[in-house]
Amino acid sequence: MSEPLFRIESVLRARFLTRVNRFVVRVEGEKGQFLLSLNNTGRLEKLLREGHTVLFVPHERPKTRGRLVGVEEEDGFVLVDTDLQMKAFEVAFSRGLFPWLSMWFAYRRNPRLGNSVLDYLFVRENEQAYGEVKSALYREGNLALYPDAPTERGRRHLRTLLELQENGVPTYIIFAVALPGVAGCAPFEERDKEVAELLREAHTKGVAVKSFLLSLASPGVVSLEHSDFPVFL
Repeated sequence: MSEPLFRIESVLRARFLTRVNRFVVRVEGEKGQFLLSLNNTGRLEKLLREGHTVLFVPHERPKTRGRLVGVEEEDGFVLVDTDLQMKAFEVAFSRGLFPWLSMWFAYRRNPRLGNSVLDYLFVRENEQAYGEVKSALYREGNLALYPDAPTERGRRHLRTLLELQENGVPTYIIFAVALPGVAGCAPFEERDKEVAELLREAHTKGVAVKSFLLSLASPGVVSLEHSDFPVFL
């Protein structure tokens, strides 16, 4: 399937130069070098390489002139902006494109549970479930891996989902994959062994471990390519 979800307006191109910090990158365009904001705290070391073409949405702020949204690879563009990945998930959910979520009528963002803030609370009548969406953008062979850096936050979220599931509350861990040409996603055990172990434990205890595949076309069209992408644990 390929279901267009939305178009990112006013997309421009530039050449990637370097990452200034977790939230800012330096690029070069027709009028010279400038800074872009980056909404993805992962390492992205295989994507953010000097010379790669990037897509950005312009804005005028004191320090940055736009927001980086995509990076070009040999097989196409990668949607790296996590806010846009979440938007894609929500649009697809609202259209009923995830059969494994079809029992839930609506969602609420950022429910707080103790020391954790999860991404979604799903509801139907008097029932509810919790979900967390993670971005898997590290390519190893034909797989997208998560995480690309050790993540205490990710471990905390997985422990929270496990506790909820053990108390009878349905839970979901959902991977947003936006790499062209991959066949599935999996935990990156070499980067965070505990995350991999928690994911396998979550799966055995009933947490739904799901994934979906997105594409980003050059003009800025974000599409859902696979609503139930394979996850290998």
